[in-house]
Amino acid sequence: MKKITFLLSMFISLSSFGQVIITEIADPDNLTNTSNPRFVELHNLGDNQVDLTGYYLQRWTNGNSGPSTNIISLDDTTIQAKGFIIIAADAADFQTVFNMTADIDGGSGGPADSNGDDQIALMNS
Repeated sequence: MKKITFLLSMFISLSSFGQVIITEIADPDNLTNTSNPRFVELHNLGDNQVDLTGYYLQRWTNGNSGPSTNIISLDDTTIQAKGFIIIAADAADFQTVFNMTADIDGGSGGPADSNGDDQIALMNS
């Protein structure tokens, strides 16, 4: 019973403070021959919107011990309560493949442009 109570209180604490987590890092098959439909998805678990000013995505490429200097700033981005945002490596290619608009175009070579064997972190300066 102690474990269940602890887990329940931990879940309630996390959801009430607007926790933002990485829920998906994708390097999908390129079925339409576009150059880059890769993306990262963030989710706000909380009950309140979260201003991501000061936050950024950073990548450690191919198991390197040091991070890449190419980051994606999330300044001027707000994620709604229980909401998601998509950061695409190429917003036009993402639109073509998934028929939806990415929230942020992260550009090539950065955290949204991972080929699946990289580590990506959501950082707060």
